Amino acid sequence: MLHQRAGPSLHMVLPSIDFGLNSTMELLPPSEDRLMALPDDVLVLILEKLGGGAREAIRTCSLVSRRWSRLPWLLPEPKISIQDFLPRGTELHDELAPAELGRAMGAFCRAVSSFLSNSNAIATTGSRCLNLEFVLANGCLPAIQRLLGGDAGGTAAGKASALKFSIRTAAHETDCGEAPMRRYARWFKRFMAASSGAFRLLASLELWNLWLGSAGVAAVLGACPRLQRLALRHCHTTSADSRRGEVLVIDDAPTLGELVVDMCFYRLVELRSAPKLTRLTCDMWTATGAPLSLTGAPGLETLVLVNGASRFERPFRLSELLVGTTNLRCLSLNFQSEKIWIQPEPPRSLYTAFGKLTALSIGGIFTQCDFLWMMILLEAARFLQEFRIAVQKHLCSGGDYKERREPLWRKQSDFKHNHLVTLQITGFEAQDKHIGFVRLVMERAINLKTVVLVDEEPCSYCGFANDPTSSSIESKYPKNEDEKGFTVKQLKAELSSSAQIVMR
Repeated sequence: MLHQRAGPSLHMVLPSIDFGLNSTMELLPPSEDRLMALPDDVLVLILEKLGGGAREAIRTCSLVSRRWSRLPWLLPEPKISIQDFLPRGTELHDELAPAELGRAMGAFCRAVSSFLSNSNAIATTGSRCLNLEFVLANGCLPAIQRLLGGDAGGTAAGKASALKFSIRTAAHETDCGEAPMRRYARWFKRFMAASSGAFRLLASLELWNLWLGSAGVAAVLGACPRLQRLALRHCHTTSADSRRGEVLVIDDAPTLGELVVDMCFYRLVELRSAPKLTRLTCDMWTATGAPLSLTGAPGLETLVLVNGASRFERPFRLSELLVGTTNLRCLSLNFQSEKIWIQPEPPRSLYTAFGKLTALSIGGIFTQCDFLWMMILLEAARFLQEFRIAVQKHLCSGGDYKERREPLWRKQSDFKHNHLVTLQITGFEAQDKHIGFVRLVMERAINLKTVVLVDEEPCSYCGFANDPTSSSIESKYPKNEDEKGFTVKQLKAELSSSAQIVMR
């Protein structure tokens, strides 16, 4: 922690900090505080290392000296989050009592007010971006509106050149049905209209649990002429009695550089005009074919697709999804240990879309799945440099996986790959299927430098950690140095490849 490295003066101050608007200023004798002699840029680096965002910076600096009181505004992106004001051990998605949420939002508003009222910061705010994370609570929104202002942008417009909002809800997405989503959408619409000046400053907007269709998204884009990043999380218009949602159209988005569509059950996300979009993430969908239309995003460089396909979902060809995409650099596919949802196709049909691809990641491969079909993708990505594969051996979703099927791709040709540098397999096992695949890549990739083979990593969703008590398939990863050495010999036997094999 910072106070362990910064000398006795901060060690004296930090343990007794009690954040609030009426905190007492504590000035330490200059002879006892070497930090006072440091230039501002060094002090800002110290604040960044402290962590905790703007809240930690405010309460630290307000207690140390008047000179330090302007330092939080020198942070590249000061952040104030409602999470910092919740009771210890409480998360935003936990069920909160209205009174508890009201107290947290009150403390959040006081912190923002204190931050924006610092008159010493005016001269240093030319390029600052203020990041705010708060809850869409109807009773608390008027206070936030007063802080942000209306048409003029309020205090925020005078202190920051850009804003970022992450707007959460009190309900968890798994408990948020149509009625509360419609209610949250009405609250958000009123909030956006009452804070139009602040929304014109938005560079990034993250929304949760809103009943939001094409018209709603168009209204957001129209209200945010400088928006560079939009994240929609569990935002959709799919009724409980319908499997097919509407088509979400993204049009007239001239500044949008990144779009995240997470747990949004739109039938299709159609990008009609997003000329500056370079990164797109689509996590979970219910489409019966390709979930995206990318013809309006010619500059797309990074595409992340994550989905555990059900039996109702029809596989699709990557070449069909990637029509019009010629600038792709990074592609990530995650099947969440379910069936493979891309259809077989010849490598030549992907040459155009994969013409600039340098990084390919294939994750969530179920443990019984064959690997050889991935050689088709390697052959199609002729300039690929990094190839990463992750096998998901444990079962964390509670399903029986009866619908998992191996892809029936044609046998690959005897191609040679000239650009692949790194192959990494997470969830590697010392069995013929994995060993044979690694040897095949080593044989075909004539300039391969490194092969990294690791066991399955801990799962952030269910806590799986490859231990005997976990509900998993027993790992066959080499357990000691002797087994690892034997596996390396198997991989290198009778091959001329000079690639280094790393087993962690």
